[in-house]
Amino acid sequence: MRRVLVVEREALFIEALQRAAGGAFELEVLADGVRALAMARTRPPEVVVYDAELPVLHGREFLRGLKGTGGAGSRVPVALTTRRRSGEMLVQSAYAGADDLWLKPVAFDVAARLEELSATAGASRDWPVSGREAARGVLAFAGRNRLSGTLWLNPGVPFEGSCTFENGRLHRASFAGLTGRDAFIEMLSFEDGAWRFDEGGQAHRPAVASDDPEASQRAEKLLVVDDSPQIRELYSARLAHAGFAVETAADGVEALERCLTRRYDLVITDLTMPRMDGWALLGRLRRHPRTREVPVIVTSANDDFREALQAARGGAWDYVSKGGDLTALVHRTVVALSPRWAAQAIVDRGAADELELDVIGARWLMELLDERKVTGTLHAADELGGYTVRVRRGTPVTATANVGGRARAGPQALRLLLSSRRGKARFETGPVEEPSTFKLGTRGLLEAMIDAQSRVDEAAVLEHLKNGTLVPDPELYALFRRVASARAAEVAEAVVEARLPIAEAAGRVRLSEVDVREIVLDMVFRGVLRVPGEDE
Repeated sequence: MRRVLVVEREALFIEALQRAAGGAFELEVLADGVRALAMARTRPPEVVVYDAELPVLHGREFLRGLKGTGGAGSRVPVALTTRRRSGEMLVQSAYAGADDLWLKPVAFDVAARLEELSATAGASRDWPVSGREAARGVLAFAGRNRLSGTLWLNPGVPFEGSCTFENGRLHRASFAGLTGRDAFIEMLSFEDGAWRFDEGGQAHRPAVASDDPEASQRAEKLLVVDDSPQIRELYSARLAHAGFAVETAADGVEALERCLTRRYDLVITDLTMPRMDGWALLGRLRRHPRTREVPVIVTSANDDFREALQAARGGAWDYVSKGGDLTALVHRTVVALSPRWAAQAIVDRGAADELELDVIGARWLMELLDERKVTGTLHAADELGGYTVRVRRGTPVTATANVGGRARAGPQALRLLLSSRRGKARFETGPVEEPSTFKLGTRGLLEAMIDAQSRVDEAAVLEHLKNGTLVPDPELYALFRRVASARAAEVAEAVVEARLPIAEAAGRVRLSEVDVREIVLDMVFRGVLRVPGEDE
């Protein structure tokens, strides 16, 4: 009789599987993921059915441990089970190498599904999973579960992608000027994007305020970067006419110097320039703690979807062809700034509406609360944990964070909030009576934290990485491994546990050395790793 290893914690679901499996399969049930992984490696079953949300070793960790290490166990088909009908679950399960995804309560013939999986046992599979393979996986998951709804990538921003399923079949898709299956495949190459699945078809989008720049109650300051004096003059005049304050720079070097010493609400940059081109400028702005929240629109003489996709991967807010009407540039500028205008309106109304921190920025939100001199409590949460900041007349009074099961307070909690990813927040007005635990006001606190992050010596971090002496925070590292994308988790394992240098780690996970370096530096900024001797 063929053996199926079932790793589950729900007794009723286990009983349902045992009844449905029939006499063709012998179910061996465990609740311990660590023990199950060891068993699957040494005595591979025909199929594994694994609870994706098991608390100690969740589904993606199990798959990395089984399929990412080679051996006979790597060819065992694995079905993840879950009650979460989310975009992240669909995409991350595909990238983790799951052969199937069972959405509870299951409404299919379990025995027939086990037969299908059993038929693939022993087949070789590529590891890590490519974007194209992940796309095939999501299509298979949607088809087998007969999903109807819309899968969204980065909803509410110009680089938004959507694909609609009807009864498990891909009905339509659009992304970066592409449509159909091509759009769907390109969407799935963005593993680290913000993914959502909505069974009703409409994604939650950040609210958009008026299209009138005057609605912000201040003239947003823009920086236009182009090596052509004529383009700089033309863009500046048109944007100034629309109500914006505009400064210019002739290349990336000048633009970066300005951005590190002055404050801009948006940067509009050409891609092809001397000294430092737009690609390099975009990368530097995204990496620096002072500028990483500033939205960037890239302009190009080309109108190429491949270039647009590269801009999206680099962290640009939007991509605009130079051949278009300048009215379109003004409109795209307004669209880029509208989420912040909407957030201003929400705070001014005293509403507790949800705010997308990836769209508006945690630092920007703290500055807005200070500017509006409001009193109340900011609640935020991201993939690592939850954060609470109480402010009186815009100034932080207390800050706490519960991250990785560990409570943190004061500046450390605020630092973790400022470096959060995919976070959501809401601000509730109300009295704050407790005495302040901070010595500095909002601007002083933020400047101190930015300066501290700016002093992180990339060369020193990389030298410690080379020597295997970076120190992981145990709780944060364990949580990061659980919630990070498959690629980021593999990088973490390679550099922290295997202590591989950059080049070897890049080869192991099939990423560029630049990508590996970015993931490591992000872990340092978020407190997951620290340089020896650095205060916790």
